Amino acid sequence: MTAERKRFERVAVGSIVIRCFEYNGMFAVWQPGYEVKHTDPTPTVDDTDVTRRVVVTGELFGISVLDQIVVGDRHYYSFKEAGRV
Repeated sequence: MTAERKRFERVAVGSIVIRCFEYNGMFAVWQPGYEVKHTDPTPTVDDTDVTRRVVVTGELFGISVLDQIVVGDRHYYSFKEAGRV
């Protein structure tokens, strides 16, 4: 895992949940905070782990995660469409 990915992993869960609180949100949809360097948007193990941790953390605060979307070149991967959230 790159240093950039490690930094994203540490920050992602807290910042996503905090943003929900700032906007009085009860749900979240987000796109990873890093650039996909290739055309295949298939989520990495890190993407899947961050999504799982955001879902679990959100549940503690009554926030539902509706989706996490990974965008590649002309394609995307939706965790919701894949039945993973």
